[in-house]
Amino acid sequence: YEREINKRIETAETEADKSLKKMMFVVKNDKNIFTIATNPLMLTILALIEHEGGELPQDRGDLYAKCLRLLSGSWEKLRSLYESEKPEFTLGNKKITEDFIVYYLGPIAFDMHEKAQPDIEYEVLKEELTKKFDLRNKDLLLSKEQAGDFIQIMKERSGILQEVSPGRYGFIHLTFKEYLAARNLTDLSDDSIEKLGNNLFKPEWKEVVLLTVTSLKRR
Repeated sequence: YEREINKRIETAETEADKSLKKMMFVVKNDKNIFTIATNPLMLTILALIEHEGGELPQDRGDLYAKCLRLLSGSWEKLRSLYESEKPEFTLGNKKITEDFIVYYLGPIAFDMHEKAQPDIEYEVLKEELTKKFDLRNKDLLLSKEQAGDFIQIMKERSGILQEVSPGRYGFIHLTFKEYLAARNLTDLSDDSIEKLGNNLFKPEWKEVVLLTVTSLKRR
């Protein structure tokens, strides 16, 4: 990366080693970062955050927000060393941003976590997204088409969604499902605590609760 992006042929190995040591110190001393670093795609994202932003955020909410921003388009450009610059992720005339992803995938992530589902059938996922798109489009055929296109972009270009088995989709990592579930509460709900209900005290919801708190704190 150092050699191709910055053209530092002579110092590439030295600079890369310096970045590696700095990044590995954080990864090994932060269990949250260590957990997501075990995923190869997420490790790439963490390396790009380190390279572009200078350091990995210690706050989990900030870390996942940065990851989500990269996965909404800019990371594809950053990792394309030998390819021409790729266009931003768009759907119709709408740019797929961090907020766009939260709006459409947040409720699905929350529902999956509530039902303890690690993955979801493609047709169910497409149907739920179609309903959301149709609130804006008022055109069912167009909404179905956009739902399918959105899933394809999230799977093939972003990587947020992955086909875990034939016809079944899940998130790139459990922490992303938890983070999007939390953002569903903070961004799309008027009363986060009321919507959490009894889940507030369940161990499997601990991470969602903590991420909800950190997201609310930033606001």
